[in-house]
Amino acid sequence: MARPDASGRLSLRYLLRTLGWSPGDRVDHTVIDQAIVVTRSPTGRAVIGTRGDLMIPATARALAGLDPDGQVVLVAAPTQDTLVIHAEHSIAELIAAHYVEPDTVDDD
Repeated sequence: MARPDASGRLSLRYLLRTLGWSPGDRVDHTVIDQAIVVTRSPTGRAVIGTRGDLMIPATARALAGLDPDGQVVLVAAPTQDTLVIHAEHSIAELIAAHYVEPDTVDDD
């Protein structure tokens, strides 16, 4: 979990090492439902900062429903060379939905 600063910047040094990403690498942001999918791309529109920080564009933050004062859940998927950013409230909704839905497994 992390809390973006007022400009949408996240410090991700540990996750960047996990992903094998470095300062200066270019990335793209794609909003899917309530998540921001960040992928490394040689033609990416954003750049990982020299201090291992990543800027989340304001448009992506708004489309994904990120609360300006809230935390985000970060999920690194090294085998897909991807970082997924979820709003804290969307993770709570997913967990609540999981436990509210009736069990669909047939034990017979």
